[in-house]
Amino acid sequence: MQPELAYRAWLVMNSTVATRSERRSRTRTLIIKAALRQFAACGFAGASAKTIAAEAGVAHGTVFWHFDSKSRLYEEVIRHVGQHVAAAMREQTPRTTSLAGVLKAWLDFLHEDPDVPGLLTGLGGDAKDPALNGHPERLLNETLVDSWHATLTSLESAGWMPPLDKHALAQSIVATSYGALVIGRGTTLGDVFGPLTHIDSSNGFAPAEDAARD
Repeated sequence: MQPELAYRAWLVMNSTVATRSERRSRTRTLIIKAALRQFAACGFAGASAKTIAAEAGVAHGTVFWHFDSKSRLYEEVIRHVGQHVAAAMREQTPRTTSLAGVLKAWLDFLHEDPDVPGLLTGLGGDAKDPALNGHPERLLNETLVDSWHATLTSLESAGWMPPLDKHALAQSIVATSYGALVIGRGTTLGDVFGPLTHIDSSNGFAPAEDAARD
């Protein structure tokens, strides 16, 4: 084969491989998003692969071609949520100059997202399913704590909060967040996070009126 023809054949082959890879990636994302909606609405036990496939617009067998079991799909949904949360935290951190501001953005995110709250509130019960063995709950908790740890590190580096045990504070925020979802929309920032909203750069706690303005 002439060099020019060989090069063209190589381009076509690589283009085909890239197209297939992109198509697989899109299908995988569609399945994960459909599974998130179903797991949020019905829980792990109540959501079926058949319903997930129908919502994603793919064949039933396609779900198990991408994910070898429903429990594996659930774990991938948890990873997807963790990445979604981490991205939201990175986006909000530069926009505020206080922990109270970030906490408010986080609370708004929890209440406004249509699917994540349902998944989080049902996670404790789902984690008891023998097929999951508690792994997704641990995975999500670790992801959320890591995201909050990075956010708190950014706030401290910018001088917007004092040096604190960021890991312990991140754990406290994540644990309290589950309660915020149970309480629902009709709560204030102070109702949910209490004294955490008063943390300030100077002595660790801001005046209540300053936190209220944030």
